[in-house]
Amino acid sequence: MQWLSEETSWLIPEPEMLSGAALTPESLMQLGAGMAHAAPGCMIGSSEGGYARACAMQICSGAAAAGGAAVLLPECTAGELGTASLHTSCRVLAYCSENGVSLFSRGLLPLTAGQEQIIRSSSRQWMNRTEFGSITDGSALRQFYRNRLKARLPENMPARIRTETGLMRLKKLLDPLMHGGSGDCLTLQISRDGRRASVYSEKYGWFFYEKLLLMVSLVYLEQEDIALPYWLPQIAEHLAEKNGRQVFRYASHPDGGDTEARALAVRQGFTLDGALLCADFLRFHAELRPNLSRWAKEIPDFCTVRRVLSADRAAKTATRCAAQMKTVRTPEGIRAKDERGTALLHPVRSGKTYSLMIEAANMELAQELAADLTAFDDSRIE
Repeated sequence: MQWLSEETSWLIPEPEMLSGAALTPESLMQLGAGMAHAAPGCMIGSSEGGYARACAMQICSGAAAAGGAAVLLPECTAGELGTASLHTSCRVLAYCSENGVSLFSRGLLPLTAGQEQIIRSSSRQWMNRTEFGSITDGSALRQFYRNRLKARLPENMPARIRTETGLMRLKKLLDPLMHGGSGDCLTLQISRDGRRASVYSEKYGWFFYEKLLLMVSLVYLEQEDIALPYWLPQIAEHLAEKNGRQVFRYASHPDGGDTEARALAVRQGFTLDGALLCADFLRFHAELRPNLSRWAKEIPDFCTVRRVLSADRAAKTATRCAAQMKTVRTPEGIRAKDERGTALLHPVRSGKTYSLMIEAANMELAQELAADLTAFDDSRIE
């Protein structure tokens, strides 16, 4: 069974995904059976469109045939699915869209290694069952996401708000909530999968995803510890230290050890969902950070460079990191550091390639470090 799409984003480790030829009725039934074995309850959502809903129904059927309790959320966004799961006992999620089927843990966290192993190993056992489970319509649970967004948005918008996203259901959900502002216009751009966001200001220009995450993280750190994924730049630790706080990191393929980080990430939500990130950004802008330019300057300068490496080239890069830099092993891969910056080398979940992320104070240092670690490589910069 094909478990990962060829179209992998190098900015964020992607959730498990079935796509293309792997989406057969049999494979979807097997996936549902595996989900039923991985958790007492599973939740399956679908975007608008008959194809996505048919895939979701097939997965639900497989889960019920394996004796599991499946909850179906038709015509929802991934954010609605993740928030709905927080109000149930469902621990494994599948989101069906026109592009494929993505798998998550509760709250849109990445699957754990244990969950993935169970799904893989038990996906063919559904035909051996003699007792069937259930399929429940969870349409009413979609309201929790709207309530969550509304609770996090400011009472008075700090500017005129315009939303742009290829996900029409999300746009229909957000537009009625984003009224009432005046003056300059802020454009919220949310990715089609709903997971990432950037903001454009007519006065100050772009606040791209990583910068936006760090700006929101900074305000959180004034009040509490935060949970961030390993791939987010290490400048976050500097911000935490200045505020006497701590950054808990959660991995894209954990095997235990990041339980506290995952629980905190689900509660805070802004690293898991683009609309929640935008809601926090607007609230903090309205109530705590009225000057966007000054807020952005509170984040130290940093630049990132990413390269895609073949397995043999990645092995040579790892050897060079160990020889030249201070290295530590993390649940996400090898992290190395020297006076120029940091490097994170981790496998892509297809197992075919590796991703190398370089972080430095400026682009010149980032490029220099990237060239030093991959001088023998013909990989491409993302």
